Amino acid sequence: MSLRKNATILASHVVALYLRKDNNAHAIVFEFKYSDNLATMKHDLALAVEQIHDKGYDEALLADGFETVIGVAIAFFTKRSLVQMMKFGE
Repeated sequence: MSLRKNATILASHVVALYLRKDNNAHAIVFEFKYSDNLATMKHDLALAVEQIHDKGYDEALLADGFETVIGVAIAFFTKRSLVQMMKFGE
């Protein structure tokens, strides 16, 4: 059983982590949005989710042979954060 890890910075605020275990390949895409204040965090989280879809990170990784792609959208302000996860593929 082999396990390889690889991470790529797709943009200044997007990170993709690749995990391969035997013939199974999985990817996790993180999209970060810094909020200017607490009131805009929900809006910024929605923008992060939208960007994962709009940039096609999920589709591109699935087309590259990854079986599962997990999208993690994160909006944060100081020590507070909102997180939303999405699963694509299998």
